Amino acid sequence: MIMVMRWPRLRFLFLLSLTAAVGLLGNASCVSEHLLTRGDVEAMRFAPGPGLELLARATARRMGEVLEAAVQSRADASWRARVPTLVDSLNMSALEELHAGRSGGWWVTRHGEVTPAGEQLLATLAKVRHHRLDPARYNEVVIAEERAAIAAMAPDVNRLKNVVWPDPARARVRAWLVARAHAPEDIEVWVHEGMAAGVLGAAGDAWSRERSQELEALADRSWVLELTLSDALLTYAEDLRVHHEFDKTGPERMNGSLEEGWNGHESGVEKVRALTADLGRVEAGLASLAPAYPQYHRLLDAHARYKGYCAAGGWTTLRYSRPIRPGARGSAVQWLRERLHAEGHDVGDVESTERYGAPLREAVEAYQRTHQFKDDGVVDKRVLRSLNKSCERRLAQIGVTLDKWRESRILNPHGYFIQVNIPSFVGEVWDQGEVTHAFRVVVGNREVARKNGQRVYRWATPELSSRLRNLVFNPYWNVPLSIMTEDEILENHDADPLWAVEAHYEIVEDSGGRRTARQLPGPWNALGKVKFIFPNDYSVYLHDTPSKSKFRSPYRAYSHGCMRVENAMDLAQHLLERQGMWKRRYGKETRLDRWVALREPVPIYVTYFLTQVDSEGAVHFGADLYRRDAARIAAELKKITADAAPAP
Repeated sequence: MIMVMRWPRLRFLFLLSLTAAVGLLGNASCVSEHLLTRGDVEAMRFAPGPGLELLARATARRMGEVLEAAVQSRADASWRARVPTLVDSLNMSALEELHAGRSGGWWVTRHGEVTPAGEQLLATLAKVRHHRLDPARYNEVVIAEERAAIAAMAPDVNRLKNVVWPDPARARVRAWLVARAHAPEDIEVWVHEGMAAGVLGAAGDAWSRERSQELEALADRSWVLELTLSDALLTYAEDLRVHHEFDKTGPERMNGSLEEGWNGHESGVEKVRALTADLGRVEAGLASLAPAYPQYHRLLDAHARYKGYCAAGGWTTLRYSRPIRPGARGSAVQWLRERLHAEGHDVGDVESTERYGAPLREAVEAYQRTHQFKDDGVVDKRVLRSLNKSCERRLAQIGVTLDKWRESRILNPHGYFIQVNIPSFVGEVWDQGEVTHAFRVVVGNREVARKNGQRVYRWATPELSSRLRNLVFNPYWNVPLSIMTEDEILENHDADPLWAVEAHYEIVEDSGGRRTARQLPGPWNALGKVKFIFPNDYSVYLHDTPSKSKFRSPYRAYSHGCMRVENAMDLAQHLLERQGMWKRRYGKETRLDRWVALREPVPIYVTYFLTQVDSEGAVHFGADLYRRDAARIAAELKKITADAAPAP
């Protein structure tokens, strides 16, 4: 009985208990001589008959004890057995939380009809391919089968819905339910359906027994369809990242904990309940689950565009022999025109046999700028290797980036935060959905080392999320042990004590005899004029640098893991001015460090998105510096290739 109260949809099973209960009355001595005929049941479609009054009197005498036994019998049986083919795939605890406290079906009526809210949910599920999600994950086959089965049962269902029941029978069942504190909104449904099932079960002929079985079968079908649609809803919400907002095992917890919830919701299921609370606006509520990041929606458009390129045949490859330079002519130049045209670049007349001229050069330089090459118009071996990557591989890269945006830790895309994207070597300050400041960065280099028998990128910049809390002007640089060893700082100091003075280092020895080095503030300091501190487990931060030349390169992986910022003082001023904290003296060079604590810590995200789309719609493909996406891209490429293969 407790189970019935905890799970509102299980209350629907109670109707079936009434079927059994009143069916048992057919064998009770008080009604055995008054079994209903088919004619009696047919007559009940329009008005109460004497047979029903007899049944009502029988109900008055035995309903309590018989129903009690029937309900207890049903409660003792596992309700999951109602949907044996789905038990392994449905998250029953999440479904219970989703339906808790709500009466009746949301998506399906007790007669198997899809409600308006259910139609909106089905409309949402029909568009999952737009997000490159697999419809099979949302019970597509089971939903179609159950709807077809219910549709086939419709004629008999409509006959049962028109039965009119006598007041004495209603009153007795209602009183029994009220006495047991059942929810008032459920009682009328139970009375009607219970009496319908009970009368048919009490009727003695084969026709009425078949109708009773049909009613129970309809209840089963409605139950399965309701649960299956709810399960599809939760899966859809999960795939569109709702669960990532509450995952506390990732960088938020590890690096200082960002938002503990989402707009006051304590769980993903609770958020879905809130989004579907207004059953008249289910489709609009679910639309808000999609990531709101501008990049996500630009990438969706790009994915559709590249899918079209691949469907049209993609492009061919060219074996390298020599660089293709402006002014050249021949088959290689013709191939170059066709290759860039196939990816949507404007090359002028694609059939032209003219020399490599201005229109083609503009297209080549545009390609170079979006693939991290120097835009000089020369197709050398590295550029050709990039051009030879298949359309399907580019589609896979976009697809994986879309998936990663759905997994993003950026909890509020319309808030105020800093994002540094490693593969694009760019940082941005976002405020209310707009970029208010952008800056180039130098990230960790690709030096490979062996660790526990595995190849690792020793100085790779980590992905993380945290909060920027402090700025330090004219900072000291506390040299990490790994760099101190690599640069032989202690060896140089031991060989010549004046070396440390000339290089502006202090060598400090603690009570245990362990020596460390730090570099004094000044124009020689490796951290430049300012560093930006946020708690993390990797001891990395943003900082200025006295070495500016690397910022001119489109490829900028040269650091030891920290992120060097171009024009770092401009970033510091931008952040502090927003909080009314900027002072001119912060920009003055001194030999003393100055710590400034932000009044409002700023969320910061260091991400790893290989593809980005600019405001003009051009797709920028970055290098997979540390091979972090290699396995996912390979799996996606395999899927794309398999989907494109002709059926055997």
